[in-house]
Amino acid sequence: MKIISKIKHNYIWNNKFISYSILANFMICLLFFVFVFFVIKDRNDVVPLSYNVYYGSSGEFGPIKNLLVFPEICVIFFLINSFLCYYYYKYNRVLSYFLIASSFLINIILIIAFILLILFIEL
Repeated sequence: MKIISKIKHNYIWNNKFISYSILANFMICLLFFVFVFFVIKDRNDVVPLSYNVYYGSSGEFGPIKNLLVFPEICVIFFLINSFLCYYYYKYNRVLSYFLIASSFLINIILIIAFILLILFIEL
């Protein structure tokens, strides 16, 4: 219980940029999971798991449930960067800003990659 109160009363939450960024990243990850579940529900398709620019799909196929890797990676990056941001905030604030911004950027890139993959599968 002491750990939760220590985290709750930490001075990092007074920084509006970091607190709003963590909240926005969390919401993006949550909405990404919802979006993926919406896309793959009631489908039993086999999808290409890798794609090469020169040769197209390279023969690795798997169930559509493997597309859940994208939001899982999103959550892993969010958790790691948020923890590191919390840890390094008292030592170097610029580094913590960079960690939160990079987490947001990685999440957006993963969402774009997922959308492009879904568009490729539909073609």
